[in-house]
This record gives sequence, structure tokens and C-alpha cells, in this order.
Amino acid sequence: MSDLLLTYLKQEVYPLFYGKIYDKLNEIAGEACYINSHRIPDPEYEDEDEDEIIEMLTPHRNDDVNLAPHYPSPTIYINRQGFDKETLLSLDLFSYACKYAQENEGCVKLFEEQSDREYFQDGDLLINMKSGSDVLNEYEKLNREKAVKVLSSEEAMEFLNGEME
Repeated sequence: MSDLLLTYLKQEVYPLFYGKIYDKLNEIAGEACYINSHRIPDPEYEDEDEDEIIEMLTPHRNDDVNLAPHYPSPTIYINRQGFDKETLLSLDLFSYACKYAQENEGCVKLFEEQSDREYFQDGDLLINMKSGSDVLNEYEKLNREKAVKVLSSEEAMEFLNGEME
């Protein structure tokens, strides 16, 4: 969970300062949000050297954490195809996708073909924002074990709206 939260914060908060992180979390969670990070050592470990504790928290590899295997299912992937993020977030389609994901304990993710195609699961949706992207339709036809349902934006509107009624 912390990996997902940190990835979200890296996308939404810049620079990653305590105050900005707190403001963003408070905006999302309201009064349920708190950060207890003024002091790294836990009072339970008072006799530990602070430098040793910080060393334990230091990553020893430069690789990013691969979060894709941990996404809840169903995942609704949106292939934005030229839509900027702000415009996409303002669309009814995005709102419907979020409601569908919430009701089914899934998530919504902007599709990144190079990294996401390996993690399709049965029940996932891939929404094409622009019609005529036949290449992505091949994922549905050729992946029997990693079944993903590919929908045009019009089909997705009907499907998601119909599921919520």
C-alpha cells in the first residue's frame, strides 16, 4: 500500500516536502489523515542509533518498485491517445470508470503499453479513447489467459453506465 501511495504522491505533489504531502493527503482523506514523521526512530527503539535506522530505510538498488502486479482487479486501463491528463480527468467516461472500479474493488490506470500489457487479468478493461485502434483489439483476441476486454470510448460509456444502473 505504501508503494502505491508514494507513487501517487510522486505524480501529484512537487516538490515532495512534508507540508505539500500533508496538504495533498489532507485534501484526499480529510481529518482521517495524519503523518507522524518528524522523528524517524520509533520510541520503542530508543537505544538504536539513528544512523543505523536511516541506513535500513535507504534503498540499495536504483530500480523502481514494479507496482503493476499489485493493482487491484479489475483494472480499467485507459489508453488516452493524445488526450491530456486534465481533459481526460474531466470527462464523464473517467468518472464512470472510477465509480465502476470503486464498486468492484478495482482501480483505474492510464495505459502504458510497454509495462501494462504483461499484467492483464480476467475482468480487466482496456478503453480506447479514439476509435480505429485495431492494434489494441488484438490484445483481446490473442490473449486467452490474460483476458482483457477492449472497448471503444462509446462502448465503454454504454458498458460502464449500464453497470451502474
